Amino acid sequence: MKMAFGALLSAGATWDFVKSATAKINSESYGVCLRGKATERGLLSSDLPLTIGFALAYFAGAELGQALSVRPDNLVPIWPPSGLYLVMLLLSPLARWPQLIAAATVANIASGLLHGQTAWVSAGFCLASTLEATIAASLLRRSYPRPFTLGRLKNTIGLIGICGLVSVPCGAVIGALTAAVAFSAAFRDSWLAWWTADVIGILVFAPLALAFSELARFWRRGVSPWRLLEASLFVVGTALAAALLLGLPPHGSPIAFALYGFLLWGVLRFGLGGGSVGLALVSVIAILFTLAGRGPFAAPDLPPAGDIRLAQFFLGVTAISLLILAAVMRERDRALRQFDGLCDRLHKAQLELAHANRVATMGQFTASIAHEVSQPIAATVMNAQVALRWLAARPPNPDKVRQSLDNIVKDSKRAGDVIGGIRALVKKAPPRKIRFDLNEAVLEIITLTRSEVMRCRVSLRTQLATGLPSVEGDRIQLQQVIVNLILNAVEAMSSIDEGARELQIGTEMAAADSVLVTVRDSGPGLAPSCVDRVFEAYYTTKPGGLGMGLAICRSIIEAHGGRTWAAANEPRGAVFQFTLPLERDDTVPAEPPRQMLAS
Repeated sequence: MKMAFGALLSAGATWDFVKSATAKINSESYGVCLRGKATERGLLSSDLPLTIGFALAYFAGAELGQALSVRPDNLVPIWPPSGLYLVMLLLSPLARWPQLIAAATVANIASGLLHGQTAWVSAGFCLASTLEATIAASLLRRSYPRPFTLGRLKNTIGLIGICGLVSVPCGAVIGALTAAVAFSAAFRDSWLAWWTADVIGILVFAPLALAFSELARFWRRGVSPWRLLEASLFVVGTALAAALLLGLPPHGSPIAFALYGFLLWGVLRFGLGGGSVGLALVSVIAILFTLAGRGPFAAPDLPPAGDIRLAQFFLGVTAISLLILAAVMRERDRALRQFDGLCDRLHKAQLELAHANRVATMGQFTASIAHEVSQPIAATVMNAQVALRWLAARPPNPDKVRQSLDNIVKDSKRAGDVIGGIRALVKKAPPRKIRFDLNEAVLEIITLTRSEVMRCRVSLRTQLATGLPSVEGDRIQLQQVIVNLILNAVEAMSSIDEGARELQIGTEMAAADSVLVTVRDSGPGLAPSCVDRVFEAYYTTKPGGLGMGLAICRSIIEAHGGRTWAAANEPRGAVFQFTLPLERDDTVPAEPPRQMLAS
């Protein structure tokens, strides 16, 4: 009786400590108190359905644990309420803990009384469960961000470590003391039995409870009928396979490990939820067959408790392996999503940089743009004056006026085409893959840069292959590459005083499945050490260059499935070339025919 009285005194002190610590943490975490009885009544009424549901679930779990116990020793191989209790405290605000603790106490005592336990024994066991649940939930909430999830490997390892090494051993002390006083059981055996049953219960049913807490969010996303069918097949298949593999084989048969295939199916296809459901099914079926003296864990030369130890060892190893695998898979999926997001951001940054490069490049030949626009405008003014003179003639000449107006229309369209081409190059728009005429795109850029080429006294020649197939890609981006190469060549040749300044642009079939574009100049050329580095970012041979133009060109060409390179030209100068594949995609729209810019 003295030991019992001492155990109850220590239990009461622990209970007071838990309540005071809960109240202190609650006031520190939230920094506010409930104001008025109306607010308190509202909180309690809103939490009442959840509290009642938890009490019923706890009672059902306790009944399941009692149903799986070993008779006549009343040894419980797995205690499902331990996992459910921990998850409810872990996911609930601290203000709700007293209600949940009260609900667990009522459910635990009710289950104990139903199975012939005295009230104080049930209270002692409930105190042990409450102590381990509060310790584990407090440490996990303090150590890991909320809401707690097993989708991270460190969280899974923390759950296993804190429960297996800290919280459950503490609760097992009170549980073993209560069993020793009430049933004269050996403290060491009682402590080990309590620790094993609660650890297995947490490893099996805590992930299941966490998975059910995420079920509402899963259903809100919508589930396809095929997904539901696969989930049903998984549950039925796992249950049947467990019944066959754990009920028929003789003792020591390794065929039980064949269930890992079904558990892997659950983890890989349904994540932690699928794995935890499969693990719970396997655990219950394994213990049932072992208690019946059948299956690979039932040994004829061992007492029932010894058989259960083998089943517990198998379930513990399986649960830890499965939880770690599920966490690794979830982290892999998260890393893949983050990588995809990073790739999207890098792609957007590349587009921004390419747009800035286009705008800066257009600024380099402002005079050429002004010349190309001023020519059709001047021709329009001249034709308008001619039309006015023919109208003022006596008699007026309608045919000549009509001819002048036709010329005005042509010159206006020409100016519009020039402005449209410039606007397309500087416009900030997402990439658009189309099928277009490469020679036409090259001639359009030549027209826009012609005045700059003439200003630097460069002789421009073209050698465009006839009958060239259409290419697929973003026309504006590929024209940006050609603009950069032309301006680089013109700028390089403007620094030489002797010899001809010649620029040649050509297109041809490089092979049966690609087109080759070549830009040759007769400038100073590239040093052998620079040939392999000219396309590197921030590498430049210009005194005031940034080293980004050719790097952007390479990224654009590679994004289109081609490649680009540089080489020395003979007898002098440099050659820049790039290829574009001719893979035909029928889903890519063809560009409508354009009116060529007049020379």
